[in-house]
This record gives sequence, C-alpha cells and structure tokens, in this order.
Amino acid sequence: RNAILQALLDQGAGDLTRKKSIKLNESIPVEVTGLAFFDAFHFSAANPKRGHGHGSASVGVLWELHPVTKLTVLTGGTPPQIRALVADSSGSPGEALLPHSDQGPAGSTGDASHFSFAVSAAFLKSLESADTILPTFDVRLGGHSKIHPVESDCEMHVAAALQGQLFGFPTGVVIEPPNLCMIDPNGDESDEVDAWLAVFDGLQGKNCKASGFPRIFTEHVTGGSGASNPDHVFELHPAVSVSCDGEKHDFTSFVKIFPGMRAISPKTAASCIANRKLDVMYDKNKDRYLFRENGGTCGNFAELAIGSVIDGTIRPVKDATTKAFQGGHSAIARVSADGETTSTLKIYTLEGSEIDRWLAGAANPIVLHGLITYDYFSFIKVLHHPGDQEWNKPETWTEVPFPLAFVSFGESANQAATPPE
Repeated sequence: RNAILQALLDQGAGDLTRKKSIKLNESIPVEVTGLAFFDAFHFSAANPKRGHGHGSASVGVLWELHPVTKLTVLTGGTPPQIRALVADSSGSPGEALLPHSDQGPAGSTGDASHFSFAVSAAFLKSLESADTILPTFDVRLGGHSKIHPVESDCEMHVAAALQGQLFGFPTGVVIEPPNLCMIDPNGDESDEVDAWLAVFDGLQGKNCKASGFPRIFTEHVTGGSGASNPDHVFELHPAVSVSCDGEKHDFTSFVKIFPGMRAISPKTAASCIANRKLDVMYDKNKDRYLFRENGGTCGNFAELAIGSVIDGTIRPVKDATTKAFQGGHSAIARVSADGETTSTLKIYTLEGSEIDRWLAGAANPIVLHGLITYDYFSFIKVLHHPGDQEWNKPETWTEVPFPLAFVSFGESANQAATPPE
C-alpha cells in the first residue's frame, strides 16, 4: 500500500492519504506475483475465451492471479518481456525493443544480444568538447507534467527534442527544473507556485536553449507514459536555465534541499554504488556506443554520508582552452549510504549552489542529498584517451570503470544520518 501511495505522489497524481479517490491520466506499471488460477466460474459457451461476469468491461480472460501474494511498483519502467507484448500489435516491436533484442550490431565480434541504452558517437564528442558539467543544448520544448510535491522530487518534467543532433536510443529527452513546488517564477519561496504551469504552457513548441547537468541513467529507459515522460535515459537534471525567444528562466539558485524530500532506501543506494557495473561496445552501422548495465539495485535521489574527500581531488570545472571557471566542482570521496559499507565515488556540485561553495572550501564530513547518475566523463575516459586523435571503437564488451557519480543538490535535511568514521 505504501509503495502505491508513493508511486502516485511521484507521478504527481495526488495524495490518497488526503483524498478518497484519484483518476489517473497515466498508468503506473506494476509487477504482480500470485497463483495462476483458471477460474472456470466465468466460462461462457457463447464467448469461451473472454468469459462473463468479471465485474469490469476491461477484463477479458479466464486466467487470474488469485490470490495475489506480492505487488511491486516498477520504478524502472515496464519489463521488456511485457513491453514486447504491447509495443506493436503487428508482433514486430522494432527499435523500441533494441535494448533487449537479439539483433547485435553487424560486424561486431562481441555478444550484443542485450544492451541497456545507446549514445551516438557525435553526442559523446559534443559533451567532451563542451568541457563543462552544465552544457547548453538547442531543444524544442514539448509537454510538461504537473508540479510534483516536495515529498516526491518537487520538480516538473518537461519533454524536449534535441535540435541539430541526436542523443542515441531511446531518443527521448526530459528537462527537469528543480524545486518548482517551493519557488515561484519570481524566485521567491512560496506556497503559490501554480504559475509555473502557465509558464511552461507558453513555452511548449518553442525552440529554446536549455542548460543543465547531462544526467544519463536508465530509470525511465522503458515504460514511459504521457507527453512529459517518453522513454528516455538522457535528462538535463537539474536544469539550471531555459531561454526561449528572449524569455529566460534561471534555476541556478533553486538547486537546494527542502525538508521532506524523499530518497531511496540506504540499502538500495548502497547496493547501487557497490554493485552496479557498466560495459560499452561500438556499433559501426549506426556510429554509436552501446551500453550494457548489470548488478545492483538503483534509484533516483539518494542520501550519502561523506566521510572524507580524498586529498587533491577537488577540482573546479574549467574550460580547457581559456581556463575559465564554468559549471561547478568535482571530487572523489569516501561515502556511505547505509552507515555500514563504504565506497569511493565521484561527487559533482553545481556552480551557484551553496553545496558547491562547501566542496570548493574545506569539504568537511557532511550528509548530502542528490542524484545517482552514470558519469559520462567515465565513458569518455574509456573511449578517448588524452592525446589520441581517434576514438576507441571496442568490438567486444569493455568495462567502464567507476561508472557512477553523484550530483549533490545540498546538505541533507535528515539529521539522523551521520558521516562514516
């Protein structure tokens, strides 16, 4: 029950602890476990496959899961084997199922029968040349979600289409301005924030420049629903600015933490950091890199206790040519998600945020709240060695060392959490 209530909150559908019913505009994928029971009571000679007396026009089968023993909300989207049944009524799901298809890249010697997502070579090269953790992209803005409550992520999801370049697969892009549920369009903390809905209504369909952290993660690689949440692994999350036809909205100062914001469980976060692995392989037919993930259970926002920042690893992000400061800082830290296990992880903080000033200074032990992400700098480190003109094009699966990073929004409001010794 609690999982369902939280899933409704996360989707911005409403709070069932405060109202009797909710009408969903978007379905929530769930995994159901139970006894496979053929209920012959509903058999009908006139309609032997569908049966009768189910109590709902939406039910048309004699097999049931009855009783149900477990119900799990699928935060990572619909499983591929289920998606295959509904993706295309012709029985040919096409590229929407490539992450789990049996079609590997022609000409490769590795086993590419499964991959989790793909990034075009041109897109990775553009990230490298941008040389910042807050690049700017030309996008056309699409539909947007409701404003999610603070106990979810306090954000709004805005679909976008890249202009002049392609990301890879899946093709969806989502822009996520932070803390719109607590800060109004004037930049003031407020309980009246619905004006953001009209703002993004007015921006829909416009060509804009959007800046933010290029988060690549598989939380929504399948199971996307609605105009604001297509299948995607690429997000500008957090987005720090959106500019359209001279109208600019700057969210730099919005990057912070408010009490009540949710995070995945310490056990889940610890599992993700310790066990998630990522491999890469080149697809020469489409000039893109395939990525295959395995291990660990991951999620979205998490809390990490920073025991220590490794000496000499705090670095400002600077333009490689001008050496001008742009974007924020990075560091390598010893962290603990569960208070028991400790791991080494890269930390990013964003320019203009209070937590960026913390990292640039003493970086004393602290508990951070932020996003788990794949670190695209780790991708580049494997695929393009410094000084090499050509990019590596591995024909077999090649490990991406230290694939994860953590984008901090600020100090955790959870005073119970403590940094490790």
